[in-house]
Amino acid sequence: LLARRKLQLLTLASLAARTRVIPYSDLLKQLYIDNVRELEDLIIEGVYAQVIRGKLDQLNHLLYIEYAIARDVNAGSLDRMEDV
Repeated sequence: LLARRKLQLLTLASLAARTRVIPYSDLLKQLYIDNVRELEDLIIEGVYAQVIRGKLDQLNHLLYIEYAIARDVNAGSLDRMEDV
């Protein structure tokens, strides 16, 4: 389960590095998540782990990206992901 979550966070970072506005529908599909609540929980984890920085637009189901780590993360970034 932990490996799946790390992979989802890395995928989130990759998506966030490519575009500044991501519809929830794209995130749900790319991250293999079934519901919006779980998606928002993952996004919040990503913010706490400093994988991304952004804002949730829950009304319009959009994620606005301000910052994303590089897909090739260092050991310190992986440690932060494990701590979340």
